[in-house]
Amino acid sequence: APYGGNVEGVGAAALLWCGKDATELSEREAFALGVIPQSPATRHPGRPADQVRIAAAQARLLAGMSADEALRSDPLAATFTLVPPGAPPHQAPHFCRRRMVESTAAEIATTLDLRMQQTLEQGITDGLERTAEMGINNACALLVHAPTREVLGYVGSGNYADRSIQGMVDGLRAKRSPGSALKPFVYGLAIEQGLIHPRSLLVDGPMRFGDYNPENFEGEFMGPVTAREALLRSRNIPAVALARRLAGDGLYGLMKRGGVRLDRPSSYYGLSIALGGAGVTPLELAGLYAALADDGVPGPLIMVPGTRPAAGGPPLLGEAARFLVIEMLTGGADLGAEYGFARADPSVAWKTGTSHGFRDAWAVGVKGDYVLLVWMGNFNGRGNNALVARR
Repeated sequence: APYGGNVEGVGAAALLWCGKDATELSEREAFALGVIPQSPATRHPGRPADQVRIAAAQARLLAGMSADEALRSDPLAATFTLVPPGAPPHQAPHFCRRRMVESTAAEIATTLDLRMQQTLEQGITDGLERTAEMGINNACALLVHAPTREVLGYVGSGNYADRSIQGMVDGLRAKRSPGSALKPFVYGLAIEQGLIHPRSLLVDGPMRFGDYNPENFEGEFMGPVTAREALLRSRNIPAVALARRLAGDGLYGLMKRGGVRLDRPSSYYGLSIALGGAGVTPLELAGLYAALADDGVPGPLIMVPGTRPAAGGPPLLGEAARFLVIEMLTGGADLGAEYGFARADPSVAWKTGTSHGFRDAWAVGVKGDYVLLVWMGNFNGRGNNALVARR
């Protein structure tokens, strides 16, 4: 039954207009709600003029009741004004809309932590205030508890209500180029296959790989560099050279096993996959990092408590490789000022990624059991030279 606006059902009406469950309504409150469905367009409890009409409708209803229908006491004698207790809750709108589509249950349990969700939302708002003058108007964020794969925070856009930035679109489900954010998995596979260790010397210099001629972000080369520094500084040439040396299905296979949907064969992406040549969703990328931070076993992110499926299949990377990759990404105190994000908290393992054409800026942090992913950009896909992730 309609109860004004888009409120349907007595349960929702009781919660919104009286601030309580329908089973807790007083006789007076139930009587007040009872006259709304007959004319919900003209008896909206949130409008003062309509409250007068509601009161008149109640009086007519009471006057027309027979003796057999008499109530224990006059319900209109009590002083009561039907008004909303406040603005309706609007927490985690992208997440809630998703869960409502996936479940028809009257009450839906979720893994979200409201305090962490609000912290994420505020962080995104603050960040976009700083980048607005640069023409960067959107961002997404995801917080995952790696051991359970439970999603604790889910922010799908910079502002759900802002149509000018397509705020209702859930950016966490959109395919984007991850830039360099997949490089840790190239290094992990290389460690797993015995090709390198963190102190191995790699060459950062001009190289051609058939028709593929990658360059570093700055267009410069460092020469000999350790694997750890090459990963921390996100050098492109060493990463592509390692990807070429990997046995088996390489990074492509790891991504597929890790739950990333890749609709093309490995040959379509080639070595560019190491530098973001294959699109991923933020949810997919967070899933890979959650496996890296935990036991390595692939699996979906969980949004309903206690529903993680039994582990299936071998880990994406072995324990030693996972440990060394996290160690390689941790610290960064020896990096330059442009890597301030890594120096701010040396205990966090960080990796960033900037897509070709400056369309996407990513940052993923791992600390203990938690994985935090942030994406910034514009939903229209327009590039912006200010979109450099490490800044």
